[in-house]
Amino acid sequence: MQMMVFWAAAGGMTALGAAALARAVLRRPRPHTAPDLDVYRQQLAELDRDVARAAVSAEDADRLRVEISRRMLEADRAARPSSTALGRGWGIAGVAALTALALPLYLHLGAPGYPDLGLADRVERIEASRADRPSQAEAERTAPPADRPVDPPYAGLVQQLRDAVAARPDDIAGLRLLVRNEAALGNYAAAATAQRHLISLGSDTDGDQLGTLGELMVRAAGGYVSPEAESVLRQGLSRNPDQPTALYLMGMTMAQGGRPDLAYRYLNHALRVAPDAAWRTDVLAIMPDIAMRAGVAWTPPEAAPTDIAALPPEDQARAVQGMVDGLAARLNSDGGDAEEWMRLMRAYAVLGRPDAARDAWQRGRAAMTTDDDRAALDAALAELGLE
Repeated sequence: MQMMVFWAAAGGMTALGAAALARAVLRRPRPHTAPDLDVYRQQLAELDRDVARAAVSAEDADRLRVEISRRMLEADRAARPSSTALGRGWGIAGVAALTALALPLYLHLGAPGYPDLGLADRVERIEASRADRPSQAEAERTAPPADRPVDPPYAGLVQQLRDAVAARPDDIAGLRLLVRNEAALGNYAAAATAQRHLISLGSDTDGDQLGTLGELMVRAAGGYVSPEAESVLRQGLSRNPDQPTALYLMGMTMAQGGRPDLAYRYLNHALRVAPDAAWRTDVLAIMPDIAMRAGVAWTPPEAAPTDIAALPPEDQARAVQGMVDGLAARLNSDGGDAEEWMRLMRAYAVLGRPDAARDAWQRGRAAMTTDDDRAALDAALAELGLE
């Protein structure tokens, strides 16, 4: 009943306003009369007669004609409607038209009777929709298969590795090698399974292994972040809040799930801790839009200076940590040579993280294919005093 009264009142007020404006536009202005014009014409005629009778000199007659003509022009100008009045009339016409169209347009496009939806209610609905999205298993079933050419000898070696890991399922080095090679073949689901078992053996010390698992799950789902993958990424961030891969993937899933406020926080943090990440350019490209939708005034981060020693102490630590985390994420995802793994080991040692340095040595050693590379990693471990 209240809604009916409201709409009746609103409709009546709109109709009255539109009618008043339309009346003002359509009403014809009263014509302006200029009776003085006839008087001035008569004066000119009498002036000609006076000149003919020699009652007025020619010089005085010219002066009088100029004055009478000037007064005629002023009277004629006063009789014409001004351009300002015409413009005002068109303005009133436009307002009248918009007023008349406002109510039917809202009834067509709006939602009469729909209650105001506060921020808390909107967030609750978005989160309910995100919780109802497809599972990891459903996403993997519909994900396109990896179309990668496989060299038969290499495929045979990977099969031997699978058999060896099946025979010794708790071999950490074998599992790490299997994760890397399954991922190289595009078998991300199998790589995620091996990575999950690796984590269950307690080899994760700083959240990087969980970040790797989350990335493998996302790749197995064709780039989609499932609820299960999101849970893994959150666990990784709970152990290491600066884990670059987890921050990046969490930011992307929040952006796609209608939470630009959270996407901004994750991605802005990811940009700070991973100055050399492969996805950095893509994130910088989408950040203006995400910041706008989040209602945040965002300034792109400056390029990291080459001379870290020139930074303040707190910024030095942050820059070094970001570079180390970025290197670790890249090696875990794409692999690298012995020199890169040794660089990561030394970086962890400098940061006072000996367990992480030993973990990098184990992962790098498992990824090497020659005895010389493995020996170089062993020597680097001994040089650091971490045997």
